[in-house]
Amino acid sequence: MPIIIESLRSTRILQASAGQNHSLFLNDKSEVYACGCNQKYQLGICEIINTTNHPIKVQSLAKHKIIKIDANNNSAALTAAGELYLWGMGVFGTFKSP
Repeated sequence: MPIIIESLRSTRILQASAGQNHSLFLNDKSEVYACGCNQKYQLGICEIINTTNHPIKVQSLAKHKIIKIDANNNSAALTAAGELYLWGMGVFGTFKSP
C-alpha cells in the first residue's frame, strides 16, 4: 500500500526516480534527497549507513541548481549549467558521493 513520506510532506517534489534498491527525490528548491540501500554508496552520503527508510539530503549537491535526477544501479543529477554528477556503483567504478 502506498504511503506518504512524512519528512518530505512540507516540500514540493518535482521529480522522483526509483533505482533497484534506492530512490531519489528532487524538490522545487533544487535539493536532492535519497533513501533506500546504500551498500554501493548510491545515496550520495559517505557515512556508513547500509539502508535508510527516511530520505537524507545529498549535501554535496547543495551548491548546485539540480534540474533532473535519475536512479538505477547508481545515481545521477544534472545541473542547470549542464554538469552531470554520478555516484554509486557504475561502469567507471564506485563513487561515494557526487
